[in-house]
Amino acid sequence: MRRPHAPARWAQSLLMLPLVAQVAGCTYEGNSGPAWIAPLDGQTAVATDLPLIVQIPGLSIPPDYPTPDDLIRVVDLGPSGAATPDTEGQVPGTVVVQEDSLRFVPSGRWQANRRYAWVVTPVDDIPHDVELRIPGPVRGTAVFDTSAERIDVLAGTAVSEREACFVVSRPLRGTDLGSLRLTMRYELLAEYADLTDFTVSLLPEEEWSDALELDGRDQGGSVLCVVLGDNTPEPDPDPGPDPDPEPSDTGAPPPNETGIPETGEPPPPDEEELPTDFIEGAIVRVWFGEQGPWRITLGADSVTGTVRSLRRWTEEEE
Repeated sequence: MRRPHAPARWAQSLLMLPLVAQVAGCTYEGNSGPAWIAPLDGQTAVATDLPLIVQIPGLSIPPDYPTPDDLIRVVDLGPSGAATPDTEGQVPGTVVVQEDSLRFVPSGRWQANRRYAWVVTPVDDIPHDVELRIPGPVRGTAVFDTSAERIDVLAGTAVSEREACFVVSRPLRGTDLGSLRLTMRYELLAEYADLTDFTVSLLPEEEWSDALELDGRDQGGSVLCVVLGDNTPEPDPDPGPDPDPEPSDTGAPPPNETGIPETGEPPPPDEEELPTDFIEGAIVRVWFGEQGPWRITLGADSVTGTVRSLRRWTEEEE
């Protein structure tokens, strides 16, 4: 089972970093819009010349103030798809200020077919100076990948009992859709049911994407929606009543019309019913050809809300 952006050994040191960056000479003047990050947490096919963006509404840094380059820290996790990602070292680069955002620009370019993790890190403050507060949801570790072929399924939500939508890490092509496979279960230890009768479509971007000021080279991801057909297992054909029933080997009388034997014992329980509907908490495994499976627990948020969670979107005032 692949969990494309779960914390691993390399993330432990990043996650232990303090959650508030204090920058002398900087001010945070409150919220005038949403805070968010780019690329999307878990995004793949990221352009090798794309900067990392932390949008902080109300950010105000004096002109010519030296922004610390380690305010945003990036770690190279090695080749994309490695079975055991491990750190290849910190990536050198420069943090620049562009209007209401901090941007990390690597020295040179990101390497092709590599995976990276990044986090906003603290710097030493100067007594009696103003502190910069990083909005809570944009803190913490995020990952991205420069592989053009890698697909990761990042999150999913149950739109209705018959429809679920999944956020995918890069724009999908028609050939990707033809290799989709799904299984589902309701309980952690239950049996997975194969979903064989379904239709898929890509949700138009205008229905889930907000008007973010993204770099034109940022392709973002995709939202794939699955509508179920009839995945109920075919029942055994009814042979009809037995015209000449055999006597019971145990000597017990045959069941009466209610289905309960005259001895008063209930009939044996039916086998566990396999899942056929999308519900909150259902566990879905997703494959794209040989890539996968990804195990996704369906949420109940809107599609837009699900995408926003991967953008670390917040409009709450600190």
